Amino acid sequence: MFFNILSDERKEEMKKKKLFLMFQFQVIVAGCMFVLLCLFLFGIWQSIAYQTRSFQVMIDRIKQSQLQYRELQTYEENFSQINKKLLLAEGVLRNEQNLSGVIAMFGALVPEKVRIEGITVRNRKFFVRGVSDSRDTLSIFQDILKNDDCFSDLSIPLESWVQKESPSFEIEINLSDTCQK
Repeated sequence: MFFNILSDERKEEMKKKKLFLMFQFQVIVAGCMFVLLCLFLFGIWQSIAYQTRSFQVMIDRIKQSQLQYRELQTYEENFSQINKKLLLAEGVLRNEQNLSGVIAMFGALVPEKVRIEGITVRNRKFFVRGVSDSRDTLSIFQDILKNDDCFSDLSIPLESWVQKESPSFEIEINLSDTCQK
């Protein structure tokens, strides 16, 4: 059993107050949810900003390392070119020292009556120009060179044998492997 002590106006007023409190509660809950959503979005924004900054730092480091790599690559290319030049110079120097020994040995083989006017070296061939006092001396010189182990494939053109006195000659001689070392 219910007693209806309150008047209808009072009931209406209480209903309105209850609705108003409910509305205020819902507004407060919605406001809190909105604040939480804003905080969540702000956190995401801060996280993205941090990642962007860290990516920018990584990109800057990569660019710097690429510049350093290019600089090192340039140095490496320069050193490689210098090493090639040094190896070439060393080979030329070694070859020159070896050839000077071969030329000195060749000079020791030349008879007194033979005058050498020029020596040209290409690859492993000697081209010798000179003058002999006679064909006999040139023949002796030819025999000396043929009997030497350092020289092979001796060739003297026929025109060098034409003159009997003071023949000028050109000799082409191959240098053997034993003398190039």
